[in-house]
Amino acid sequence: MLFPSFTLPSFCLWGIRNAFIEAAKSSGVAPLPFPSQNTITLDIRRAAAAQNVVQYMSLWAGQATQLFNDGLSAEEVIHRIVDEATPMLR
Repeated sequence: MLFPSFTLPSFCLWGIRNAFIEAAKSSGVAPLPFPSQNTITLDIRRAAAAQNVVQYMSLWAGQATQLFNDGLSAEEVIHRIVDEATPMLR
């Protein structure tokens, strides 16, 4: 599941929901402005990356993820992209 970034509210970034994101969201504490929030969470994210624990990493999904339909498999997404792009390439 995706939700708007809590660290960069002025941008349209989306994070993949994990334990880190859920804890930040449910804390009730307003995030600091960028880059302060990023800086104070750096040690947590570095340790998680070193241990390959994705539940405590920042997993940004990009700007256009809201354009995808829930429930589509990766295969269906690729087929849709190919189907939409093919006429443009002719």
